[in-house]
Amino acid sequence: MEQETLELYAPHNAKNLTQAEVAMMKDFTREDLKALAGAYPNSPTGGPYLILYDGSKPLNKQVFALSTWNNLYNLHKAGQKHFHAHSFKSLFSPKQKALKTAPVQDISKAQAKKALSTAAPQEVTAKQPAAKETAKKAAAKETEAVEVNLEKMSKADLVAHYKTTFKEDADSKWTKAELIELIQSNEQ
Repeated sequence: MEQETLELYAPHNAKNLTQAEVAMMKDFTREDLKALAGAYPNSPTGGPYLILYDGSKPLNKQVFALSTWNNLYNLHKAGQKHFHAHSFKSLFSPKQKALKTAPVQDISKAQAKKALSTAAPQEVTAKQPAAKETAKKAAAKETEAVEVNLEKMSKADLVAHYKTTFKEDADSKWTKAELIELIQSNEQ
């Protein structure tokens, strides 16, 4: 195996491999594994970095054992050639820990009343035409929201809304579209 290939399949270089290069690992010969095992021997501080595929089992029965180049070479040397390098462990991200959140800070009704009573009222003055324009836009959006909400209402809800708007019962023969049209005509 060439030096470039040995460096390409180094455990610390796993994240730089393409999918095609990772897929080629299953076709490594015994000589390739021997070269990789010599270049990256097991160390007392290093853990497993390879994920092995057992070719003798169907895909739905795989356990995907963790290993190293040296251990995989030793398996092949012992005649267990059905194990192949499938991927690197470092290519899979560990589960992310949940974000820590602060406990909910709640205040009593008395504290809320006190805070509201000391708050300064906000008002729109003639010097702020942009604020008046914003208020007009907000009112227009509210009108649109009412129209959208009418479309989403059931016929029974529309009949009840009609009764509160016109102070009379709606005709039972009216369709949902007719009820919406009547309610909207009153709101304009």
